Amino acid sequence: MDGNYIEQVGIYSRNYVDDVLIRDSVYNVLEVNKELDPDFQEVGWVKLMTPLVSGLSFYRVVNNGRMVVNAGTANYADYNGNVAADNRAGYSIGAISAKWTLYQIRFDRATQLKFDQKDLTTGGLERMLGGVLRTFSKVAKRERDAVYSSILADCTNTGLGNRVIETDLTAENIYQRILAGKAWLYNHDAETEDMVAFVSIEVANMLSTSPLLTRFLNVEKINVGQTRDGKDVELTVRTLDGIPFIAVPEDRFFTDVALTENGYDLSATSRVINYIMVSKEFLYPITRLNTLRVYDDTVITSFDGMLANFHMWYDLIVPMMKRVALYCSVGNLKSAGSFNSVAISSTKGPSSGQTVVQAVYTKPAGMAFAKVYAKTTAFGDIGTTQEGGTLIEVGSPFTPAATSLYFAVVDFAGNILAKSAEALAVEVAD
Repeated sequence: MDGNYIEQVGIYSRNYVDDVLIRDSVYNVLEVNKELDPDFQEVGWVKLMTPLVSGLSFYRVVNNGRMVVNAGTANYADYNGNVAADNRAGYSIGAISAKWTLYQIRFDRATQLKFDQKDLTTGGLERMLGGVLRTFSKVAKRERDAVYSSILADCTNTGLGNRVIETDLTAENIYQRILAGKAWLYNHDAETEDMVAFVSIEVANMLSTSPLLTRFLNVEKINVGQTRDGKDVELTVRTLDGIPFIAVPEDRFFTDVALTENGYDLSATSRVINYIMVSKEFLYPITRLNTLRVYDDTVITSFDGMLANFHMWYDLIVPMMKRVALYCSVGNLKSAGSFNSVAISSTKGPSSGQTVVQAVYTKPAGMAFAKVYAKTTAFGDIGTTQEGGTLIEVGSPFTPAATSLYFAVVDFAGNILAKSAEALAVEVAD
C-alpha cells in the first residue's frame, strides 16, 4: 500500500474526527478562543492566563491646598520630588499581573482500531474508514459531552447555593426556576449575552410547549467559532429571554459520570440533570487530538491488514474563582437500568416453544454491537467478559429456556456493552 496514500488517509481522518468532536458537540457553543497560550506545547497540559488588576482609586488634584493627609496616599506617585505622604497627588499607582496557571488535562483516552485485509476490498478502504470514523467519532463525542456535563454539575454546590435539587418541575413553574438561575449568574458578574442554558429533553419540551412561555421564546443564531479556513460557524438555537437553551440527550446529561475501559457509565451517585446555566466566558473546554495514525501492512506483522491508533486528551477547566458563574438543577438518582441498557421486541416462533427476537434496542440509541446473548440469570457488569447464555440471531427462531430472559449485547472481543436490568418477557409459540 502506498505510503503517501496512508499519509493522506491520516490527514483526512484527523480533520474529519476533529470536526465531529468540536462542531457536532452539544457543547460546541463553549468552543471559543480564550486566554489559553496558543504556543504552549507541553503534552497533556494547558496554560491558562488569569489577569489580576487593581480597582479604581481617587484622583488627587495637583497643588490642591485642601488635600488632607491620608494614609492611602502612599500609593500615589511622587509629586515634585516630595515623597511625604501628604504631598503626593495625581494618579494612584495600581497593580497588574498576568498569572499563568498550568492545568493538567485529566482525561487521557485512547483505543486501537484494526482493519483486516479481507475487509479491505478494492476501492472499499475509504468507505470502510469513513464509516468507522463516523461511528467512532460520535462515540468519542458522546463520552466527552457526558464528562463535560458531569464536570459542570460537580462545580456547583448546594451549600454555596448554585446547585438545587428539583424533582417537581412542571411547565407552570419551570420559567421561575430558570429566572432564579439567571439571577444567580447575573449577581456573580455574568453578562446576559454570555449566558447559555443546557437542558434535558424533558425541560426543553416544557419550555417549548408551555403557553406561559411562548411569548418569551425566539430563534436566534449564535457564533460558536471558526473553521480551519476562517469561516464563522453559527448555531441556530431557541432562546429564552435572550439566553440560548440547548437540549442535551439523556445519555450524556447526568452527574458523577464513571469512565470505563469501554466508554462511560453511571455511578452509584449519578443524578439526572434538569438544566445547567453557565457563563461561557468563564469555561475553558480543551480537546487535544494527540494521535490518529494509520499503519499499513508494510509495518504490521501480527495480522494481515491495517490499524489506526486513536489518542486524545480532553477536559473542561473551570477555574476555582469562576465556579460561582454556574447554576445547576438536578433531579432524582439515575436508575441503573436506564443506561447502557437493552430492550427487545419479540414474536412467536414458527414451531411450538420457539420465539423470534425481531429487534434489539439499546440506550444510548444506535449502539454498535457484534453479538446478542440471552440467559435466565443476570449478566455481569458493563465492560466485563460475557459468560454463559445462548447466542441468538435477530430475526431467527430459537427455543428460550424460559418465557422471560436477560439480554446483553457484546463487542467483537466478547465484552458486555449493554444489558437488560431485569428479565424481559418473550412471546413463545404454543
